[in-house]
Amino acid sequence: MLRFNAPFPLILCLVLVLLLAACLLSGTDETLFLQLNKLSQTLPEYLWGFLTTLSDPIVAPLLVFSLFHKKPLFLRAFFIAILLALVCNYSLKYGFDIERPAARLNPENYRAIGPLIASPSFPSGHTLTIFTMMALISCYFQKRSISVVVFSLAAIISFSRIGVGAHWPSDVLFGALLGCFIGWLASEINSRLRKEISENIL
Repeated sequence: MLRFNAPFPLILCLVLVLLLAACLLSGTDETLFLQLNKLSQTLPEYLWGFLTTLSDPIVAPLLVFSLFHKKPLFLRAFFIAILLALVCNYSLKYGFDIERPAARLNPENYRAIGPLIASPSFPSGHTLTIFTMMALISCYFQKRSISVVVFSLAAIISFSRIGVGAHWPSDVLFGALLGCFIGWLASEINSRLRKEISENIL
């Protein structure tokens, strides 16, 4: 049976920590948001709307579940990750209680796509979700090529949260960092549980 655990993604997490620290300590979060949001306007709204939907906390897990529903070992880690992600997301959001761009910026200064969201901003729940799912896939296959692909995809999808005007860059970076850690932690917990589980459901 495949032992579903992998080394901690140290380099990726270190890069995210450094970017997050630079973003917060430099006080450029708002300026960077406006610049990136403006950059995103070179592409059509429907593209960003589609990408941001892929990271939805309901849509993303359903898509991953549909791909791995016959892999019990993966599913066990999957449900552990979902539980950890829910606890972290909501406790941190309401613990930090940071306003979203819509609450602080003039709507004429940036592009917002979709309905305005009233919940706190930090971290981005969509980003946390997609990075958690991609981290699980990375840990499951344990191949560098697959890890590069899934994390690159997660980064592009997460950028849509700035493109639709829903989150600050720091929200996205922190969500990505948490998602990487939660996906790895869920895989590590899963590997330490009882191992008498069939790898495939026939």
